[in-house]
Amino acid sequence: MPLLHTLRDDFGDNTVDTALWPDSYDPGGYTETGGRARLTCNTAYNGYASAATYTLAESYLFCRVYPPADDGAASEAWAQVLITSSTPGTDAVFEVNAATGNINMGARTGYFDAGSVTIPYNGVDHAWLRIRETAGVLYWETSRNGAAWTVRRSATSPAWVGDTDIQAQLLAHRDAGTVDFAEFDSVNIEPGYEMAIDWQNDGSFTNPYDNVTDDVLDRGVTVTYGREQGRQLSPGAVGSAGMVLCNASRLYSPERADSPLADDIGPARPVRFQVAHDGTIYPIFTGRIDDFNLRADYADRSATITALDGLSLLQGLDITTEILTAPRTGQIIDRILTAVGWTAPRDLDPGATHARYWWADSEDAFDALQAVVRSEGPPAIAYVAPDGTFVFRDRHHRLLDAVSRTSQATFAQPEFDCDGPPVTGFGYTAPFEYEHGWRDIINSVNLDIADRIANSEPSVVWEYGSPLTIVSGETIELEASASDPFTAAITPVAGTDYTVSGGTLSVSLTRTSGQSTGVRLTAIGAVTVGGLQLRATSLPQSSVTKVTQTDPSSVSAHGERTYQQQVPWVNSADALAVAQLVIAHYATRRPTVKLRVASCDDDHFEQVVTRTISDRITIVNAELGLDAGFFVETVTHTVDRMNPERPPVHAVVLGCERVLQAATTTPFTFDLAAHGFDDGYFGGIGVDDPDTVFIFDDPVQGQFGTGVFGT
Repeated sequence: MPLLHTLRDDFGDNTVDTALWPDSYDPGGYTETGGRARLTCNTAYNGYASAATYTLAESYLFCRVYPPADDGAASEAWAQVLITSSTPGTDAVFEVNAATGNINMGARTGYFDAGSVTIPYNGVDHAWLRIRETAGVLYWETSRNGAAWTVRRSATSPAWVGDTDIQAQLLAHRDAGTVDFAEFDSVNIEPGYEMAIDWQNDGSFTNPYDNVTDDVLDRGVTVTYGREQGRQLSPGAVGSAGMVLCNASRLYSPERADSPLADDIGPARPVRFQVAHDGTIYPIFTGRIDDFNLRADYADRSATITALDGLSLLQGLDITTEILTAPRTGQIIDRILTAVGWTAPRDLDPGATHARYWWADSEDAFDALQAVVRSEGPPAIAYVAPDGTFVFRDRHHRLLDAVSRTSQATFAQPEFDCDGPPVTGFGYTAPFEYEHGWRDIINSVNLDIADRIANSEPSVVWEYGSPLTIVSGETIELEASASDPFTAAITPVAGTDYTVSGGTLSVSLTRTSGQSTGVRLTAIGAVTVGGLQLRATSLPQSSVTKVTQTDPSSVSAHGERTYQQQVPWVNSADALAVAQLVIAHYATRRPTVKLRVASCDDDHFEQVVTRTISDRITIVNAELGLDAGFFVETVTHTVDRMNPERPPVHAVVLGCERVLQAATTTPFTFDLAAHGFDDGYFGGIGVDDPDTVFIFDDPVQGQFGTGVFGT
């Protein structure tokens, strides 16, 4: 007999499938309307009922539930998900009762369970209900999305779960009040692709009209994130998503008073795109609406929506901070995120570069972020992951992270000749783009590194310059901006830093370091303030060190090609490391490719939804003679044809750069013959091998004689 989870219905054709639900009752009390199973909720008992031919052992039943309203019920206005044995009243039930506001879970005998569990119902957290049996235990579970489940009750499985005559029912009933209906959807069908817009901006994505998946036209959805270009020298880019919604219903027309979304269509509404598969939710994009355009032509009534990920929140937002002393780049980025009010998750590497000082003064947060990432050096990157997490990876991450140290997958294409040798790996489709890499050669780096040394004594760093009159009870704030950054600012002292006549004056500072601070003045009685100044320990620029690296052979072959960026927050040692990395990685050509992988089966689907930035993969193209390791630098998803009548076409284009090979076979290694002084080289400067670089606390690579010094 079939397992219960093989009973599947999406209720998508607005016609009750009597083959799946042959025992439904009462006539006229159940319909299939609007893509859902609809049950009249009145004083009768109306239900969808399957054939009694299923087994619950090692199986389950789940669905999306829309309970009735209270509407004057005395004590019962409920929707039930019921799994019943051949004995009436011996069953397992999930009941959502609008009259009590509770959800009840029972394994009943004679319609009663002394151990039943009742909890308050939450339409968001309990949107999906599942009863599942495995290994002799029966579970009642709830979910927001039909993929990630929370156990609400468990109990020893009753003996009947192994019977072969079990029936599934979806029920509605009330004992009094206004007749309405309960609805059910997606019986044992995972939600699949979901494009949702939180129109009410309440964080739920479960309000009416939030799920716009069915309105996405066949033009599809495009999502991209990662770097601006497919090279590790390229900065992280703001991720984006684009879609076109059908507006034939005029739902998305904000000028129409009869649209239920008229007052909710606004800027920066949260957007979420994800897919559920085999019990796992794979996020594809998290962001906010950036642009919303309507077409109202006879042949094209549509809404075009562009969304940007959280990295866009840093653009156009100026920040001013205190001074951080000797911070690592990861600490600086954490401070930038705090300054902009970042509330989503953060996943930050510590950083390899140590700045002498860092601060921001009325600086665009996005520009400040990119300056810090440049100061870390390649292949560092800051980007927002598909689930909305802010990610910073430092210049050592590809030496340390498992997904970058070893190939995560091989993608292969044979020669076009029919008799060409076979290849092994995941297939990929046209177009396959290969760039040789000559255009991006860099063989000269010149960096100017400014150093600052704190003065030994406090000095005047700012003066107001004219008398100031403040009425009694008034508070004013002046911006004290200095020519150089400062620390240890001293709250102005009467008689030393200002004079006051009239009443009394209260003075405070908004911060004690930075390149500016706020001086707050509160008058108690009318006052006149003169000679106002601020003293602090100034950090003037003391010297500039020029760090230069060139590759003479590359210059001879290609002409001088200079690195065009500056790294403002490095010390001299880190500047040298950054320069060496750039030269080592780009003095000779490094090919890039764009690889398109389509979700033609479950294995390819997993590659499509899981490959991400800095994953190391192997690419084989026998036609080109290519067989090498590559790092993923950009990710572009396209999901076409989301019409539920046909499966979608989901593909990913991975922009990849070839892995750099180690430059020397004799890296300097303590206590190893032919690798010591006068024989070994320091790890191929800038070309560290993740398999041999020295790593503290690693049982192998952390040993002298084994681990190699890195850049």
